Amino acid sequence: MSKFDAINGLNVVSRDGSAHTLTIKVEGASGSTNKDLTFSPTTMIDPKVKVLLQTPGKISANGTSSMHASIQSGGFATSGAVNID
Repeated sequence: MSKFDAINGLNVVSRDGSAHTLTIKVEGASGSTNKDLTFSPTTMIDPKVKVLLQTPGKISANGTSSMHASIQSGGFATSGAVNID
C-alpha cells in the first residue's frame, strides 16, 4: 500500500477476546513522498490487539486516540489526547 488514512477514525476490537496483531505497512524507500500513515480522532484499538505501524514516511495520530503499538517510521507526530503504549 502506498498511503494509509483513517479519516473517520478506526475502531478495532478482538471479538473472541484473544490477543491479535494488526500490521499496517506502507512500502517505499526512505525519503519517499506520500508514504504517510494518518489516524484521525476517535481511533480506538482494543488493548488485546497489538498494532505494528511501518512506513518510511510520517505517522500522524490525532486524538482522542488510543492504541498498543510498535512504530517504525521516518517521523512521528501527535495532536490532542493520544495514548500509545
